[in-house]
Amino acid sequence: MLVNPPMRSLRSLTQDERESVHPEQSSTSRLRPYGSVDPWGVVDRRSRERLRRRSKTRLVERMSLWLRRANARASLRWLLFFFSLSAVLVAQEKKEPEQRDVSLPEHTQATLPKIDLPEFLITGQETIDLPVSAKSVADEEKVFLAGSRSPGRKDVDVSAAKQQKDIAGPAGQMDGKVFAGFGNYVTPSMEGWFGKNYANGGILFHANFGSSNGHVANAQWQKTGLGVHGDYLPPQTFGAAAGSRFNGGMSFSNGSYRAYGSAYPTQLRSLNEFGIKVGFSSRIPRIEQLDDQIIYSAGISWNRTALEDSVNASESELGISANAATQWKSYQLRAAAEYKTSGITMPLPATLEVHSPQWFVLRFSGKTFLAPSLEAVLTVQQFVYRGNVSVTSGRFYPNVEIQYYASEAAMVFAKFTPTLERTTLSSFITMNKYMRNALVLRPTEIPLSLSLGSEISFSTTLRGKAVATYRTMQNFPVYGELNSAKVWDVMYLPDIRAISFDVQGSYQFSKGNSGTLMAGFNSTEEKGSSNSLPNIPSSVVSGAFRHSFDNGIVTEAFAEYVAKRWTDFAHSNANAGYVTIGGRGEYKFLDNVRALVQVNNLLNQQYYVWDGYVERPLFISLGVTYTW
Repeated sequence: MLVNPPMRSLRSLTQDERESVHPEQSSTSRLRPYGSVDPWGVVDRRSRERLRRRSKTRLVERMSLWLRRANARASLRWLLFFFSLSAVLVAQEKKEPEQRDVSLPEHTQATLPKIDLPEFLITGQETIDLPVSAKSVADEEKVFLAGSRSPGRKDVDVSAAKQQKDIAGPAGQMDGKVFAGFGNYVTPSMEGWFGKNYANGGILFHANFGSSNGHVANAQWQKTGLGVHGDYLPPQTFGAAAGSRFNGGMSFSNGSYRAYGSAYPTQLRSLNEFGIKVGFSSRIPRIEQLDDQIIYSAGISWNRTALEDSVNASESELGISANAATQWKSYQLRAAAEYKTSGITMPLPATLEVHSPQWFVLRFSGKTFLAPSLEAVLTVQQFVYRGNVSVTSGRFYPNVEIQYYASEAAMVFAKFTPTLERTTLSSFITMNKYMRNALVLRPTEIPLSLSLGSEISFSTTLRGKAVATYRTMQNFPVYGELNSAKVWDVMYLPDIRAISFDVQGSYQFSKGNSGTLMAGFNSTEEKGSSNSLPNIPSSVVSGAFRHSFDNGIVTEAFAEYVAKRWTDFAHSNANAGYVTIGGRGEYKFLDNVRALVQVNNLLNQQYYVWDGYVERPLFISLGVTYTW
């Protein structure tokens, strides 16, 4: 069926088209004297004849143009007829589903963030945190951060890029995934999420559940998580908010476990976390240069952490943040401000003067190329802070980063980045879930931080990175055992020196084979002492190998060595070093169904991350995922 093109106003027609419609109103026609005997302004016979001939000529031209268009329309009808006939004949052989045009205008497509969801929740070590924030490169790639406060550990993932799910798509499209798994020690786990996109936004729901009877007596645990996140893009007719993006989300997690290695192994501890966040982002053109824009965003959040056992503790935090960025000549400029205030409830001694913690940061930075291969970043930042038992203080710290690109495949960098690190109840419990509930919270000051490193791509298949770091830290928290009860307290050391060296390499053997090797060497000592701090290993080495078969099976093997860790300052007792070996595999036997298997601690070693708390021995788990 042919559809005639819409009528256009005379104002939108070209000059030739206007003349073909009203030839007497062309730019070459004469003005009409108003009130004259001959209102058209043609007073002589010769002019009338010229006008008559011109009209006949244009009439012939219009008739010719109409005939050509009629022939074109007839040809198009025959072409469509034969095309429809051929489509009918093809449809008789193979019926195709009806296709609809679901493309949207560019300004109405709202894209939700890419969510990195773990394939396995069987171990119960993952946490729910929506919206999922991007991890730093160091946290994402390293098994252990040398010089960190917690020994920590996590499985190695050698895949070149972690699997991400982007649910952006046409309006009305729904996407989702469900997972169910089971392992020994009666460890069921379930996870599900689904998202739906609309013409001007989208929404994502996420939930998980996991539990275990434990590998030793009184080691049972259970965890539940829920989350929702959404984006909204107002239409262009939304006034001043047109072109902005609004986002918001809520998350809730509940977990319960027992301190089975302590003096009270049957005591049940529950950890509840709830968070809500709303924000928006937009951009405005600069008046003097419309091509350059100022991009800005702002948000507000509220989070609550509650730790309950024989003694309860809670922390409620309100946060406000704002960011802006623009380009000025050859400089990339950024500004950021953040304010957080907390309400703390915990049984601290009456002799301590307790305050509500405060945290404020104002930061400005600029980045430019000093030379074609030399990039520099200068940042100035002002901190104003107070812990729950300290007075208000302020610190001004400049940062300088230099990156030199020796070639397209090699880069050398140097950084001077003194800063301040905030401590909270949530951060302490995340690092050591066997911490005592009553905690003194003090920010850690890092007045000196120097890093020197290099990243090199030796070839398209071999890449490497090495970083050496020297830091001095004040009010550095370390864990000490409280009355031999295997429940740790925190103490702050006034002056700490940490030296670390980290190296990482990856090699692509072939299209389906890749390997990664990481190593970290660390020395963290108190000034005036040659003894390393407790619970921090001197070295960690890990590696992984990934292989993909042609039949759809993907396998991965990983191993990690953690050196011994002293459990006291006097170095009289230590947790022995250990090696863990494991593997995982998955098989895609249908388009949207995968079977998964994972083995941890293949050597069935007995080892301790925290003294008195033996880790799980040989653990085998199976799972199935269905994606739509």
